[in-house]
Amino acid sequence: MVTRNRTAPDIFSAATKAVAALFFDGFEQVRSIGVTQAISVHSDIEQAPLVSKSARFYACFVLLRSEMISLLVKAYRGFFKVAIANPSQTDNYPDLWARIQLERAIYACLEWIPSWYTLACDGQNQTVWRLASMPFAPGQTVSIPIQFAAPAPPKLGSWQAPSWLFQIGRAYFGIG
Repeated sequence: MVTRNRTAPDIFSAATKAVAALFFDGFEQVRSIGVTQAISVHSDIEQAPLVSKSARFYACFVLLRSEMISLLVKAYRGFFKVAIANPSQTDNYPDLWARIQLERAIYACLEWIPSWYTLACDGQNQTVWRLASMPFAPGQTVSIPIQFAAPAPPKLGSWQAPSWLFQIGRAYFGIG
């Protein structure tokens, strides 16, 4: 058995990749849960009176946003600890290095937010779209033919947010 001495750069890059992988694993779980909740929120919003649509929307979004921010905070702390432990690799600027490493995670979050908004408000977005819609009648059976070829995704133009979405304001959109 051959043993290999691990050098500081090897350990540093492995630790950096591990912190990023932990973030993206957690983010994928939040994204998966978010899709299910967005579809649920959409059906709830369709039935809700106009005055309560934004409250139902933001009640779900704020929880998902909190989980996402918690993941970002954990990732920043992880990157910062790696930077503190390896000052020669980060040019003695651990905060700056940690923020630079976090940019990819922040961009993933910023890409996810409008996608979630669109899915929750319209019921479909770039990754999730309706194939069919059937009226609900208790006790009735409905069939949809199975297509062997996947249909092309719908052409989604620029998205127009519903006016009820702006009742609370822009404060819940971003990452503060």
